[in-house]
Amino acid sequence: MFGLARFNAWIEVSTYKSAEDMAKEKQKAMDYFLKEYKIMLEQHLDEHIKGYTLSK
Repeated sequence: MFGLARFNAWIEVSTYKSAEDMAKEKQKAMDYFLKEYKIMLEQHLDEHIKGYTLSK
């Protein structure tokens, strides 16, 4: 997760011209990435729940 967070941060900040612009948009970017991650994680967990085959 660390690598993905680092990469997403780099992608996001590469679109701005200044640190001030980045700071203004930081919360919007955080909200976007957290929302999307939550959706993907939930989908994957649901898929695993439906097809759970691991045994103990």
